[in-house]
Amino acid sequence: KIVDETDNLYGFNQASGVPQSEWGQSVFCSPTMLKVFEDEASVNNLPIEKRICHHVENYHSLCHPDAFPKRKKTIDSILEHLTLKSNGKKESFDMESAILFRVAKDFGKHAITVLQTLHKEDPLKCGPYEGNNLEEAEYVEKHLFVNYIIRSLLKID
Repeated sequence: KIVDETDNLYGFNQASGVPQSEWGQSVFCSPTMLKVFEDEASVNNLPIEKRICHHVENYHSLCHPDAFPKRKKTIDSILEHLTLKSNGKKESFDMESAILFRVAKDFGKHAITVLQTLHKEDPLKCGPYEGNNLEEAEYVEKHLFVNYIIRSLLKID
């Protein structure tokens, strides 16, 4: 999973003096890095899934709106707005990618986010690094993910 677009960054933009017209708008990854990572995946027959990552200040409230019953309606409205804005693109949520992309943009640097797939919501109530999930995560990390990242980074001029 490659995050090639982020959005929903407000507070950081405001505190950084970014023009208000850019608050919450999309910030994209480095096209140079995206091409290198796509090419490396293609050569190694690794599937690529491009995603938009919505910046969240409170990850748990947006991912678990039922935990906040008094705020649920507002949270659901935010999620609906973000999903509509995504135009069918697969979505992720984190607190880092949008800031990373914004800082790279501000300083003329490269940035990209590559997500490792973990089973976070297992029906057996097994955590992402427990039982069979641990075995799978370790295999992916040791034999696929790290090698893919390093090989890709080494190809960037």
